[in-house]
Amino acid sequence: MSNMFSAGNSAIGYLYQIRYALLMILKNNDKDISIENLDDIEFGKEGTPIELLQLKHHSSKRVANLSNGSSDFWKSIRIWAEAVKNNSIRVPGVFFSLVTTALASPNSAIYYLKNDNNRNSKEAHIALLNHITASKSEGNKVAYDSFLSLDSDQQFRLIDSIYVLDQAENMIDVVDTIKNELRLVVKHELIEPFYERLEGWWFEETVKHLFYGSKDPIRGSEVHRKIQDIRDNLKPDALPIDFANAEPSETEQIWDERIFVHQLNAIAVSHPRVKRAIKDFYRASNQRARWIADQLVSISELEDYERKLIEEWEEQFAMAEEGISDYSDEHLQKSGRVLYNEVMRIPYLNIRQNVTERYVMQGSFHILSDQIPFRIGWHLQYNDKLAYLKKKELDKHE
Repeated sequence: MSNMFSAGNSAIGYLYQIRYALLMILKNNDKDISIENLDDIEFGKEGTPIELLQLKHHSSKRVANLSNGSSDFWKSIRIWAEAVKNNSIRVPGVFFSLVTTALASPNSAIYYLKNDNNRNSKEAHIALLNHITASKSEGNKVAYDSFLSLDSDQQFRLIDSIYVLDQAENMIDVVDTIKNELRLVVKHELIEPFYERLEGWWFEETVKHLFYGSKDPIRGSEVHRKIQDIRDNLKPDALPIDFANAEPSETEQIWDERIFVHQLNAIAVSHPRVKRAIKDFYRASNQRARWIADQLVSISELEDYERKLIEEWEEQFAMAEEGISDYSDEHLQKSGRVLYNEVMRIPYLNIRQNVTERYVMQGSFHILSDQIPFRIGWHLQYNDKLAYLKKKELDKHE
């Protein structure tokens, strides 16, 4: 049973505004954009509004029709008429766009405000005045009054500035339209990861814009720069960095059970550094998984990268063993910390040339040290020191 008080449609409406705003800024990236300022979406240049958009999304599979008495249309008229009356905007000079997933009824005033060969602002003005005279709608009365509060010349100039875009893409279909806009920016096989990262950033920016009630628009140049950044990160010698600010769960007990944490405890690494290692492990694990899911990195490339890491560790481990003369546990721990420090400071082992974020390499070493049978270790006698972990793993499978 549907809930008449459900906020689902309202939520979709807000999300639709944000997603459609991204489409519009991609088409007009030389302009600035504001959301929920003078209108649902506002385009401007150098602080001056150029176009105001009202968006009306209908989730129903049955296509809604826009008639002369449509509340969607009159709610928009009311907003725009009040703005004209208060001198917030001047007409002509600003375009008013009603973007709707509904269909404009043939021969209605709204039909004559579409941007096509049938456009006729005078006919639309007359039809709207006739409708107001005949209408008994209480729901639209406030909007009618707002429109009639303008003088005849203002009414016509407002109507003449309105453009209706009906049968617009819905919340789902607009994604394909956005991706189509991106086809000139990035290769076909990279469209999906490119779109996901761009929309993720866009949603974050617009949420901050709305939350803080910012009067400053989102610059088209900012969007253009972000597009360039994402494109650069998808070049053959680079990869996108998605988890630089990600934080692992604070559930200490879960992390204390990880093999790589036991490896660090075996050489008495300080608690702050263990926490840093947990963060790197968490970020690298999630990053590698996303690269694979997005088909940006193959399993074989990861295996080749791990081989290079292991070979570097083997070299560093062998050098550390050469200098051992004291096999006391305290000295072995100290030597293990020196080994660990040297490996963590390696400057050049990147999975690709321009992937220089440190958590990728450091977290990958921790991933390698988190496996049984052990692939790498830090204590110079790690196999014996951590034998209890092997026994624990065997007991689990018996």
